[in-house]
Amino acid sequence: MQGMVQPITQVRQGESAWQRFRRNKLAVIGLIVLVLMLSAAIGASFLTDYAPDEVSYDFLAPPSKQHPLGTDDVGRDELSRLIYASRISLTVGICVSTITVIIGVLVGSLAGFYSGRTDAWLSGGINVLLSIPLIPLAMVLGAFLKTNLLFVVLILGFLSWTGVARIIRAEFLSLKEREFITAARLIGMHDMRIIIRHILPNTFPSIIVAATLQVAAAILAESALSYLGFGIQPPTASWGNMLQNAQRFFRVYPMLAIYPGVLISLTVININFVGDGLRDALDPRLKHTST
Repeated sequence: MQGMVQPITQVRQGESAWQRFRRNKLAVIGLIVLVLMLSAAIGASFLTDYAPDEVSYDFLAPPSKQHPLGTDDVGRDELSRLIYASRISLTVGICVSTITVIIGVLVGSLAGFYSGRTDAWLSGGINVLLSIPLIPLAMVLGAFLKTNLLFVVLILGFLSWTGVARIIRAEFLSLKEREFITAARLIGMHDMRIIIRHILPNTFPSIIVAATLQVAAAILAESALSYLGFGIQPPTASWGNMLQNAQRFFRVYPMLAIYPGVLISLTVININFVGDGLRDALDPRLKHTST
């Protein structure tokens, strides 16, 4: 009977998922770029001789040997600030994604598995949160609370899990009707064991893809909040508040705005490439072609 109660997508796909992922050239390029960016963020102190808040008298200096990307309006090294700011953006993205996955999987699995009144209440809560605009609410809260890294992570994490919950709910609604779940019920297996051991593993591809794309969404949201003055506050460097500071000098020195703007776009685009590659690699039902 034990052999009957096996997930339908049991992971032979794991043996060939990497091969399928490698066929997507954009996904591979995206992964390489993200690994390089993460390595630079971790090793920031080894890549630049300047602290991100170290000021000098070289105001708005053009690129030079001492300052490869020039300096900002108070003489801070632009390259150093960009590298250290990547720590903030990537930390926010990863932490927010983790929170959204934990809450989303918990709520979505309960709603999808139990259906009925439980599903109605939980889905109603999801719909209420979906009706609340994230950025305006964060701005209102930021006006009354101290805005720092922890604030940004918590506010984005606790307001962004609804998309993951809806995906997991849909997966559970489909999977719980399959034959291997029926067999598990017939042998008297406890609901929680069915959820954790037999249904949840089958949703891992969707969870991984959703978590990856959530990193990109969180980075964009943090950048928007910081740009508007309700996110990471100066002198801590983030790509968003660097954009805010640069807008005053756009006509004089547009590169101050272009540098963080390009990094935000590059990061989000490559995360999306990786997310698309993971979706194709982890779903054996899709037809895989080289790109």
